[in-house]
Order: sequence, then C-alpha cells, then structure tokens
Amino acid sequence: MTYPVPTKYSSIKVHHYVGYHLATNDLMKYQAISGTTPEQSRKVKMDDINTCIELFDEALKETTAVFKPIVTLGAKDYGLIPNFKQITAAEYVDLLEFTKPNNIFENLAKALCILYRPVSSKMGDKYDIEQYAPKHMDNEVDMLMMPMDIVNGALVFFSIVANDLSNSTLTYLENQAKELKTTVEELKQQE
Repeated sequence: MTYPVPTKYSSIKVHHYVGYHLATNDLMKYQAISGTTPEQSRKVKMDDINTCIELFDEALKETTAVFKPIVTLGAKDYGLIPNFKQITAAEYVDLLEFTKPNNIFENLAKALCILYRPVSSKMGDKYDIEQYAPKHMDNEVDMLMMPMDIVNGALVFFSIVANDLSNSTLTYLENQAKELKTTVEELKQQE
C-alpha cells in the first residue's frame, strides 16, 4: 500500500511539520501529514494511521538543511534577505520574536514571511526583495508550502548571522567602554 504522507525530509512542507507538532492526538497528526479531512481520516484503519505516523517520524529523523536563497512557491519567487547585516530593527526584533522556542510552531510561517519576501528584481545571482512591511504576512499561505530542508537552511543561516551581529554589537560596546574609560582617565589627569 502507498501511504499519503511525506517519507523523505525534503518532501515535508511547513504545514505538515507545524500541524504534526501542534496535533494533540494521532488522528490529528495523521490529518496534518496526509492532508485528509477529519471525515476522511475517520475511515482509515488505525493500523494504517500508525504506519503513516511511523513513516513520518522516520522522515523527521533525516533532518537536513539546504541553503536556497531563492525559492518559488505558488507562482511567486521569494528571496532570502540578501544582506543580513543590513536588516532593519523591525525585521530583527520580529524574527527573534517569531523564532522563540516556546512558539516556533505557531509562528514558523510568519518568520519565513520576513526571511523570504517577493523578489523585486534579479540579475544573474544577484537579487533584491521587497522592503519589509506588514503586508508580507499575507504570504503565510505560500510559506506553509516551503520544504523543511530549505527552512532549516534559512534558520541555520539566520542564527549564525544573528550570533555574528550579537558578537559584533558586544565587541563594539566593549570598545566604546574602553574608549570612554580612557577618556575619563585622561580627563582626570588633566584636572
């Protein structure tokens, strides 16, 4: 029998992943990973439901990360923020909020709406994306179709860059504190 669930990590979409992790019972998990309605899933044998859940669990163990700066979802090309060192405070704060461990499942598609936005222009490997705006949350339906291996690639990339930004900020503040201390010491000596 062929089971109607993703059996490879690269075929797991955000909606499968989120629905599965938010489900409170096996029937809901099955619905999330198979795309069946509650009425349809009630007709499936529990043995088949359990097999589907086991297959999906095995696929989840194959976690991979693929860095893909441009992805086509629906009829639209979405580009990953091209330069994370130039993100706005709004982008950064919203990404940190949406990727908090206690609500990542509910907000994963929203975080992706910030990370991946419609491509506004493209020339070769270079591209620009639309400026961040609240309207981008309307792309959540498209983001639910993104493969999880691409999501992981983007999140790993973002976490590395966020860590670098945090370290750069800390280094900058340490340097500023040293300069301030030197200035204060020089002023004391002039007194």
